[in-house]
Amino acid sequence: MTKHFFQLIALLSYCVITAAVADNVVPSPVTAKALSKTQNTIRGQLRARQFTTLAASLSGKLISFPPAQGQRVSKGQTIAVFDCKMEQAEKDVAAAKLSAANSKLESNNQLAQYKNISLIDVILSKSEVAVQQAELSRIEALLAKCVVKAPFSAIISQKKAQAFQYVKEGEPLLELVDTSNLEVEMVIPSRWLKRLSAGTVFAINLDESAQPVKARIDRNIGTIDPVSQTIRVIGTLISPPLSLLPGMSGEISFPNAAATAP
Repeated sequence: MTKHFFQLIALLSYCVITAAVADNVVPSPVTAKALSKTQNTIRGQLRARQFTTLAASLSGKLISFPPAQGQRVSKGQTIAVFDCKMEQAEKDVAAAKLSAANSKLESNNQLAQYKNISLIDVILSKSEVAVQQAELSRIEALLAKCVVKAPFSAIISQKKAQAFQYVKEGEPLLELVDTSNLEVEMVIPSRWLKRLSAGTVFAINLDESAQPVKARIDRNIGTIDPVSQTIRVIGTLISPPLSLLPGMSGEISFPNAAATAP
């Protein structure tokens, strides 16, 4: 029994010594290097600077809506045309009324020279011209809404209506995304702001691309999340390839020391 007791004591002593040594083990160079790399990398995503949803500015039937989803359109290119025959007819009526009002005013001005008409009649004639001019301008502004043009060069990412469909005012027609001007969005620990400022250069290794893309920090959103102690940061790409698309994401690596682009 005594023999087994001393063997048990020896085994326990060995375990205690082993645990104490393990608690003071210094991380190997590989582990330290991996930790350093983790502290300087984060996930980021590409997003478009310009994107919008175009909505119908009036209620009516689309008589032309040729662009297809995924098609690129140029700034100022006609995207959709509404059936505005009624509005055009109203414009013709308003133009005729304005012409008649101008003729009446001209006649009254001539009569006023010979004092064959009262001053109030001349003033009313001028007012009638102004009213008819305003009505014509209102209809012309309405007619301008009958043609929808691209506000900037972009790709039609989604088409929400079809030709010959009746749409209501404010109803979405399509979504436009400018893929030629992308930026990088990321969420970093707020403590990184001590060494990462505007102009800091970094690289993003996109999952969808074989080559890393260089970028520089442009700005942050100016508000730190008090719970997670993080902040959103936006970067601009440096000479990016034309094949990049919004939504691509990848790992961003920062240098150990902040470096600014020349």
